[in-house]
Amino acid sequence: MNIIGAGNRFVAEVDDTNRLITRSVSKPESVDDVLRGDGYLISTTSIILTDATQSGVLVFTNDEDRDLIVIELGINLGQSVGAVDGVVTVTTAVGLNLVMIGGAGTDLNNSNLIIGNPSTLAKTSEQGQQGATITGGIQRNAFYRAGSSIDDSVFAAFPKGSDFGVLVTPPAGNTSMSVNFEVVAYINKGDQ
Repeated sequence: MNIIGAGNRFVAEVDDTNRLITRSVSKPESVDDVLRGDGYLISTTSIILTDATQSGVLVFTNDEDRDLIVIELGINLGQSVGAVDGVVTVTTAVGLNLVMIGGAGTDLNNSNLIIGNPSTLAKTSEQGQQGATITGGIQRNAFYRAGSSIDDSVFAAFPKGSDFGVLVTPPAGNTSMSVNFEVVAYINKGDQ
């Protein structure tokens, strides 16, 4: 085997049938963005839902100049007291001009994925509560069991000014169920 060169610790070789053999390392662009300090965890505190009607639990707007890439939605659903079947409907809403009505009036938690990094995401947000509604956008339903924790892989780009919201409908007969949500996202800075 002939070594034909050495780059940054990696070499290319040619075997006895003249095939090029290389070794390389690849990683997703998101890893570089997170390591540069552009990865964020956006989350609610625990929200108690006291009936079986739909309630808005979070809404946020990307105020960054670059796209916000959402890669994961962490869903934590407590056990439902009084539930008949235990099926919870989680509705995600995306679009422009989502509006939460009757929310808690508090900002969502916002932390950098690098421990100790003080930078936060530029966003407008509100945590919801029992009975809050979210209007506008395109909505998609997913169904889960009460008492479960789910890390739902997502890949969605939110340009500046676009919105993301989550609504929850507890199971029929619910009188008390705690929920909280976490959104893992990064600002796509590419080769910058």
